[in-house]
Amino acid sequence: MSQSTSDTEGRKRGNIRQRGNSLQVRAYAGVDPVTGKPSYLAETVKGTDRAARKRAEKLMTELVPAARTPALR
Repeated sequence: MSQSTSDTEGRKRGNIRQRGNSLQVRAYAGVDPVTGKPSYLAETVKGTDRAARKRAEKLMTELVPAARTPALR
C-alpha cells in the first residue's frame, strides 16, 4: 500500500511504501544530468503503525519541496 503526494497540477511527486518493519518515503528529484535516469530522494521511518505513518506523511511534505529545489553547484 502506498500513498502519493501531488503538486498543484495533480502529478504524483512521491510515495510511502512499507519495507519490512519500516516505511520508505520517496520523492522524485528530477533527471540525473549525467545518466539521464530518474533521481529520487528517500528516507526511512522505523515502524509501520499509525504513528509511523503520520511521521512518514510529515516527512513527505518536507521531501517534495526539497526534491524540486535545484542543487547549488
